[in-house]
Parts: sequence; structure tokens; C-alpha cells
Amino acid sequence: MPPDHITVCLCTCRRTDRLAGLLSDLARQERSSRFTHSLSVVDNDPAASAAELIAAFARTSPVPVRAGWEPVPNIARARNRSLEGASGNLVAFIDDDESPATDWLRQLHAALVRDGTAAVLGPVRPRYATPPPAWVLRGGFWERDELPTGTRLPWTRCRTGNVLLRQPVLDVLRPVFDERLSTGGEDVDLFRRLASAGHEFSWCTEAAVTEEVPPHRCTRRYLMRRALLRGRDSLRVAPAPFRATASSAAALPLYTLLLPPALLCGQPTFMRLAIRLGDHAGRLLAAAGLEPVRTRNP
Repeated sequence: MPPDHITVCLCTCRRTDRLAGLLSDLARQERSSRFTHSLSVVDNDPAASAAELIAAFARTSPVPVRAGWEPVPNIARARNRSLEGASGNLVAFIDDDESPATDWLRQLHAALVRDGTAAVLGPVRPRYATPPPAWVLRGGFWERDELPTGTRLPWTRCRTGNVLLRQPVLDVLRPVFDERLSTGGEDVDLFRRLASAGHEFSWCTEAAVTEEVPPHRCTRRYLMRRALLRGRDSLRVAPAPFRATASSAAALPLYTLLLPPALLCGQPTFMRLAIRLGDHAGRLLAAAGLEPVRTRNP
């Protein structure tokens, strides 16, 4: 049998300072007799700020690179455009602020073959650009749960920041990513639809990537904006929106009452509670047709 071919899909928007290093990391992935790989890179900046860098890299890259441009700022449209450049039977996604180890693809591929699932996901671990405030570290606001390798995942815990999928399970979806979800939630919605079709997803601890966390993301303002957007997006992909709205309506008063005493327990406890309140508030505001936060700062 011929080896599998993995197309690594990457969408970028005004992050050319980090893009060159990420492209090099992706091109230097460990070789294997069991798969080959190529890159599909889409610039989602209306000004096409990364076009020259991508073109220059493609001219000297040791692996094939297909460049695309999506002028409409819309992450779902950009991801769909990147899939147009997918030529293999497997597709990997990674975010433009992440960095993989050299064995990243090899670990994902081995887990996919072993588990027989539709997709394998790996950890995304924070990499702070500068030392963050102590309350951010104590609160673990950029830490994500990790699971034993091989664990099956519910669709609610699946994302496209670090994942390898089988291309045939995507071919039946049109579009693959719902372009109405222009600022987030499009990846969770994808896994919801795949799970509804009976597909399973698994975890591979060994296939980790790191995510750069710049100083402006280690602020209360950013974390609260993020919570409001996450709450809004969660309603858009909820299988039972009315039930989700009712749950948030019941939770919001409780969290509001707990905020003042939580402040006495320190900043990490207070912010964890405030973020949960923001999640519920964002969902309720979305249910009322209100969007106080429309976009997430990069």
C-alpha cells in the first residue's frame, strides 16, 4: 500500500513575525515510511500581509506548499479555503500561534492508525512570551486538561488547534466549517456534526504543541472578553439552545452572588468565578440578540 499523505492546514492573520518559524517547524517534521506531508497555508488578512513570506518559503521548502488567500476576515472561510489545497487522505490542523515538536505528525499518525478513530487530538501547552503575573500562573488560565493516550473524547472537548483527521469523513460535509461562525466555534461545530454521524475521536498526549501567550492575553480584560465570546459561540453550536440558555439564566445570579466573597480568596479564585460568569453572560446576551464583544483580539 502507498504511504498516507497528510496535508497540514494553517490559517494566518497578521502574524508574520511568528509565521516563518512555524512554517520551518512544519517543513522539518520527522520523515516516515508510513506517510508523507505537505502544507496548505491561507492568508486571512485582507491586506495579504503574509503573501510574500509564504511565497518565499514555498520556493525553498523541502515539502510542497500550496498558498491561498481569503480576503474576508472569517476563520471558518479561511479553514475551508485551506482544505481546497488538501491533496492527501489525512488532514492536520494547527494554529498560527502554536509550535510543534519535530515528531508531532509522527505521533499523531501513529495514534490514528492504532486507535482507528476519525480524528486524534493532542495537547496545547502555554508558552509565555514574558513571565506572566503570578495570579495567571496560580489560576492556570492558559492550562488545558490532558488525558491518557487513547482516551475517547466527547465532541465538546474537541478543537482544531492540534488535530489529525481522516479526509473522507470531511468529504461528506458541505461546507466542512460553517461560515456563519466567523469568529469562533466553527471547530466545535464540526466535531458536533461528526459525532452525530457516529465518528469517534481520541487523545494522544505525546503529540503536543506549545501556544505562545503574549502579555496582553494575561490581563483580566482579555480573559473576560474571551469568556463573553466563548459564551456566545457556545450557544451557536449547542444542540439544545433553549436548555443551554435556561442553564445560564439559573447560574448567572448564583455566580454574581459569589463574586464578592470570592475576592477574599485571592485573584485566581475571583477570576475563575468571573470567567464562568462571563461564559454564562455571553450566552444569555447572545440569546437576546446582543453582542457586546464581536471579535477577539489576536
